[in-house]
Amino acid sequence: MDFYAIPIWKQAPFFRLVLALILGILLQYYFPLSLLSIFFLSLFFLFFYILFARFSLSIQYRFRFLRSIFLFSLVGLMGMFLIWNADLRHHKDWYGNEYQPSNLLLARIDEPLTEKEHTFKTKIAVFAVCRQQKCVSVKGSIIGYFQKDSTTKLLQYGDVLLIKTKPQKLLSKNNPGSFDYQSYLFFQQVYQQFYLTNKDYVKINVNKKNPLWDIIYDIQTWIQQSLKKYLGVDAKALGIAEALLIGYKNDLDPQLLSAYTNSGVVHIIAISGLHLSLIYFLLGWLLGQIPHLSENKIIKGILLIIGLWFFSLLCGASASVLRSAVMFTCLIVGQSLQRQTSIYNSLASAAFLLLCFNPYYLWDIGFQLSYIAIIGIVVLQKPLQKLIPIQNFFVRKIWEMTSITISAQVFTFPICIYYFHQFPNLFLLTNLIAIPLSSIILLIEIVLLVVSPIQNIAFVVGYMVNKLIVMMNGCMIFFQQLPFAITDHIYANILTTLFLYGMIISLLSFFARKNKIAITVFLLLFTQFITFFAYNSIQILFQKKLIVYNTHYYTAVDVVSQAKNIFITDTLITKENNHIQNDIESTRNLFQIQSPPFQVKKLLSYPSSYQCQHKTILFINDSKNMKEFADSVNIDFLIVCHDTSSFPVEWAYSVKPKQIVLDATNSLWKIAQWKKQCAVLHLPCFSIKDQGAFVYRFQ
Repeated sequence: MDFYAIPIWKQAPFFRLVLALILGILLQYYFPLSLLSIFFLSLFFLFFYILFARFSLSIQYRFRFLRSIFLFSLVGLMGMFLIWNADLRHHKDWYGNEYQPSNLLLARIDEPLTEKEHTFKTKIAVFAVCRQQKCVSVKGSIIGYFQKDSTTKLLQYGDVLLIKTKPQKLLSKNNPGSFDYQSYLFFQQVYQQFYLTNKDYVKINVNKKNPLWDIIYDIQTWIQQSLKKYLGVDAKALGIAEALLIGYKNDLDPQLLSAYTNSGVVHIIAISGLHLSLIYFLLGWLLGQIPHLSENKIIKGILLIIGLWFFSLLCGASASVLRSAVMFTCLIVGQSLQRQTSIYNSLASAAFLLLCFNPYYLWDIGFQLSYIAIIGIVVLQKPLQKLIPIQNFFVRKIWEMTSITISAQVFTFPICIYYFHQFPNLFLLTNLIAIPLSSIILLIEIVLLVVSPIQNIAFVVGYMVNKLIVMMNGCMIFFQQLPFAITDHIYANILTTLFLYGMIISLLSFFARKNKIAITVFLLLFTQFITFFAYNSIQILFQKKLIVYNTHYYTAVDVVSQAKNIFITDTLITKENNHIQNDIESTRNLFQIQSPPFQVKKLLSYPSSYQCQHKTILFINDSKNMKEFADSVNIDFLIVCHDTSSFPVEWAYSVKPKQIVLDATNSLWKIAQWKKQCAVLHLPCFSIKDQGAFVYRFQ
């Protein structure tokens, strides 16, 4: 393989700087220092950096590594400050530092409302805390869930509300291995939430809109209405069309999304570099058709940058889109000034700028995947393509696309397995179909918007878009249904992921330079990897667990022995509603538990008792028929479900179960009441809504 002979750290000076910045961000997040400590450490290294510059050139050259240490330390401390500053709770004007339970909050609806199953959801920007006819200016955002009624439907972006109710702490599902919604919102600088009825707020006849976002939201609404009008009544096709064009995913069909994920092409409906590159080439071609403009590279470059950034904002400005926008901006600026730079340096500088803007992007999955994928393509695609020289134009283009897909997949599959615990076996074939097809669909969608004022033509173009999307959906569903389409329930943690990346890097280094040390490192890492998996397999042979999941609308319990499980639930599992178990699949992947379950037991009535691993589990949802369990059953686990009208704490005290578990189907106010009663009676009580899933390991 023909890799660059110059090391990456010499090709890309920003590569070293961004590593120092990332290290500082990680250190401050996991091992936080006070602002004063960061300040004094910065002064210390700055002093020695300036002092070192006063020495003679010969001493500076001899000890040049010290200059690097001082500089990297300063950049690392900069990263530490950025992550400290990004936490709004450190700021005096954060609303939580001013708010008291008796106060009112003056807030603005910060984005269009999204309809959920039971509520409308939006982000609320708080700008004042009001007390005793005085308002204090503050800042901060809260997630708002509005009760569905006729009043809520009238709310829109920019409306100002006077909110009477108290913000609540964020609740995360907290099933082991599952998506942590609380951390996700934390990285968006959101720390609390509201549940609001029409009695909890007053709408004020004032509208505070950001002019730019108002225009963007209006355009998004117009695009959605145009797509709904011209694509017909196919909701699945409409959801894909919206996701492809503007990144709007709320209308995506869950089963169709699963098909795209399992086929390995979900990236085409996540706005990223692929979409932005199409917009870049389309805008470049259009601007090139304007007389005299193609000769003025600076004006053309400015218009290209404006167009790309507007499209990025239109798509919601996600981390992966911003990465691509910054990258293309650097590329356009270099071309306009007739300067060439290393792609590695452009990637590193884009990452540096984005992390300075928002250090929490480091934890964004889209940011991670987009960077790893583009690095894989840059490092591996050309050497891989040269392995098979092809003369035929069309075959060469197919092989070029295939080599790009393989390169991206080689570098991203460890982190994909870490997050999603599955691998799409047919990713090569599905990407060869989906990438060209989705690109054509995206371009025709743009044509549809252009011709939308001419309805007769727009309906024809919309019909074409609909049929192409239906064809693409059919292909992905077909491939997903093949028995060998996916390898799932793959165990992975941070250690196995690092092992895999170490193996990939060492193996590529060996093929590039025939370095014997690299193959030795690969073999050592491979041995450690196999040893770890062998140890984990032995652990599975002896695992015996009781897991009460954090599921809000139904009771879900797994009794696990080795990899087999008995699933106890009060919801009937059918092919139509099998998606309700998505909440618990990540935990089953983590513990390598069989899915679908080995056996399902339905809770037909309450109270119900089950014998598992020589332990008795009793499920109750009211105080009726408790006497029969008072003496005849020795209860080990008492699971309280579905807002029991009167949980008999006194009865529980007489029975003395080994553990009381209040599952997530109960209301918070009732849980708080029961926890106090259990504390008085010294009964062991575990609240799943407060503490996450209950996991007990049988001896």
